[in-house]
Amino acid sequence: MQGEIEAQRKILKYFAAYIRSCARKFFLSEEDRQDLLQEGQIALFRAIQRHRPARGPFAPYARLVIRRHINRAAEKMIHHNAVERPGEIPEDFTSLPGLMETRNPETSVMEKERWKEITAHARKNLTHLESDVLSMFLQGMSYREMARYLKRPTKSVDNALRRIRAKVQA
Repeated sequence: MQGEIEAQRKILKYFAAYIRSCARKFFLSEEDRQDLLQEGQIALFRAIQRHRPARGPFAPYARLVIRRHINRAAEKMIHHNAVERPGEIPEDFTSLPGLMETRNPETSVMEKERWKEITAHARKNLTHLESDVLSMFLQGMSYREMARYLKRPTKSVDNALRRIRAKVQA
């Protein structure tokens, strides 16, 4: 029993960076990101329980389970926080529910200032397609919904989101 617990701790430590990288892909509040990290850990423990060595190595299986579980959880969080469908990028991202929910007033003010910077940067540097995709993403639409609405392939939506992340982080 003690050996199993120690083995699980080592596996969790090994996959911790991967879980963080999966959770970091989403534009969510810090509290939601923490929830995603926990979802990733839960997914890892499920992968440990369900893995069958005859079906292949553990690491690729675990990464697949973690990524899918985090993506599903993030999509639910985003849909839960959504209120309306596509439109313009809001003047201030802080008006979108779920993005600025913090309990610490100082952190809240700092986050609002950062979002204002990101908003200004986005308005200046994003293409029309990227602006539309960002607006829909922040409103909780799935890749498929965005693709249908824009009459574009899902891969175009994915590429636009990758470009948006790169531009926002720059």
